[in-house]
Amino acid sequence: MAMTATIALSTATSYINQVVNCSLTVSNSSGSTVSMTSITPTVKATGDGLGAPAGLGLVPLSTGFSTSVAASGSTVFTFSVVLFSPSATTYDVGAQCLSSDGSSFAPTATTLTVLPLPLPASEL
Repeated sequence: MAMTATIALSTATSYINQVVNCSLTVSNSSGSTVSMTSITPTVKATGDGLGAPAGLGLVPLSTGFSTSVAASGSTVFTFSVVLFSPSATTYDVGAQCLSSDGSSFAPTATTLTVLPLPLPASEL
């Protein structure tokens, strides 16, 4: 069964401490419905294997939310990311996905550029 995912961000550039909304589209090319068992958001400094100083929202996979992906269909899951410091200027935002058919997959990460907060006019 072929499960794939893509990710899109509400903005490609943000300031530190700014919420960025993420849309993860999970697609199922098989002939049967597949349930998602886990989606773990990830943020890493671009080109680095280390995590980033970030707050990551949880992906709702519980009662009242759609947790399945229909046969030959797709489902969009949302979460938020907040970067707490621009120790690097760009970050790769992605997710690790697991489904009930045993698939483990991830979208190609999307780049988020993070800027320091601008100085107030009184400090310029």
